[in-house]
Amino acid sequence: MRIRMLCWTCMKPAMDLLIDAQRRGDPRSKEEERATMQAAHKEVDIIVSDDQVHRATCPEGHQLAWVISNPRHELLFERGALAMVDGYYREAVANFAAALERFYEFHTRVVVWKRGIDAAQLDAAWKDVAAQSERQLGAFLYTALMHYGTSVRMIAKKQIEFRNSVIHKGTFPSYDEAVAFGEAVRAFICTYLKALETSGADPYTFQHNVLIAPICRENSAVSQVCATLLSLAEVHNAEYGARTLEEGLVEVRRYRKDLYPRVPE
Repeated sequence: MRIRMLCWTCMKPAMDLLIDAQRRGDPRSKEEERATMQAAHKEVDIIVSDDQVHRATCPEGHQLAWVISNPRHELLFERGALAMVDGYYREAVANFAAALERFYEFHTRVVVWKRGIDAAQLDAAWKDVAAQSERQLGAFLYTALMHYGTSVRMIAKKQIEFRNSVIHKGTFPSYDEAVAFGEAVRAFICTYLKALETSGADPYTFQHNVLIAPICRENSAVSQVCATLLSLAEVHNAEYGARTLEEGLVEVRRYRKDLYPRVPE
């Protein structure tokens, strides 16, 4: 998954120049502001990998280090959306399914963090279920039951059977089937991200303050949020999760070229 990043080392002097002009009471015109920012606009493409710190060199020679702050389930779901707009429906289903499984882990970790359990203890316990998805699902279901006081309403059984057919039997899904599965996954993830937020276990705080901030400090890196359909940065909005996958794909088609360029041939 290739992501296009901005070099903030190039951008910051231009931004400071415009801010200083405003403070002096001599603001630049819109045309001058646009020209200043465009001159400083330098882009770098990176490939998302399991390495938490992504390093690159901008066209001006600046050595850069980013930590992508989106949760893994969010990036996997976005990868599924990109596969949809590129016409790879089987690959889309596989990514949507992987996003759901990684969300089980994310939700479990947020709940455990909220209960004050040390992250090292959770990591040690997770090793016993890391290789078995059914055990991870069990961990999710019972920690969610403890947190909410009621059982989780899972996605429809027919969607699980559809997922198994695609993943394990090599079924080639249609566009409509892939969208329906992706929508079920999207609605589920958004519902329980919002449920975490409203119940006092803020997933945004957990992701950025607990997981990302220490990595940035240790590696002298900056965090970077990528535009995605499930953007955790928007979870505090009342309307979070209202947009369907079909509606979101319209947006993905618009920003696909600029934010997620294809790998050069």
